[in-house]
Amino acid sequence: MRVLCATCKTPDPAAEALFKVTVTKAGGTLSASVVDFGDSACEQNKIDSYMELLGTDGDTVLGADDNGGEGLCSALSKTNLAVGTYYLVI
Repeated sequence: MRVLCATCKTPDPAAEALFKVTVTKAGGTLSASVVDFGDSACEQNKIDSYMELLGTDGDTVLGADDNGGEGLCSALSKTNLAVGTYYLVI
C-alpha cells in the first residue's frame, strides 16, 4: 500500500493527514474540501492544499485536486463509489 503500513494501518509520515472513509451504499458520493477558520486564509492564498482520494486498495488514485476550492484550497467530489473503505490524503 502506498499510504498505509500494510500491517500496522498507521499513516505514512510523508502524508500530512489521512482519513479513512467507508461508503456503505453503492453509488455513494464523497465530497471533501479544505476550508479556513473564517479568516479568509483560502481566499488570501495563505493555505495551499492538495488532496487525493485513494481506492480501497490504498494505492489507486481515483481523484485529485490542487486548487478546486476557494483560493489555493482544494476540493474534491467523486460519485458512483462502490461499497468499501477509501482513503483521503490531504
